[in-house]
Amino acid sequence: MLFGTLSANEGYFNAFLSTKDQNTNEEGESTTTLFAKAFTLKLPKDQIKTSFIRYITEGPQKFTVRSKVYVRQVMFTSDDPTAQFSNNGFDLLPNVSYTIEVLSATNAGTVEKTLKVNSLNRLITDANYKTEVGEEN
Repeated sequence: MLFGTLSANEGYFNAFLSTKDQNTNEEGESTTTLFAKAFTLKLPKDQIKTSFIRYITEGPQKFTVRSKVYVRQVMFTSDDPTAQFSNNGFDLLPNVSYTIEVLSATNAGTVEKTLKVNSLNRLITDANYKTEVGEEN
């Protein structure tokens, strides 16, 4: 048995294809497959940490994002309506750092001050909490 006693709504499969290209310096592609429908997943409470890279003086602003647990569909928003994130809506694997570039036509500091991070883990956790305590939408 490949997954032992892990139930379908607790497991995921991640595949990484390394395509290290000397010319573009691209690492490869990753995909994650889930074995249950999104609303039935037992996802852990996300533990997302972000850290803006301070030494950049020119070009796009950058920050790293990391979590100790698997996080499904990480999404970034900001109060800056012109902010464009190089990657948005991806799965964050445990203990893997991702660097995100932010392009903004306005003050770059606005993105750092107002960055919001959401995930399917957080949405499910919040929905389960509201159900447990009897809150209504």
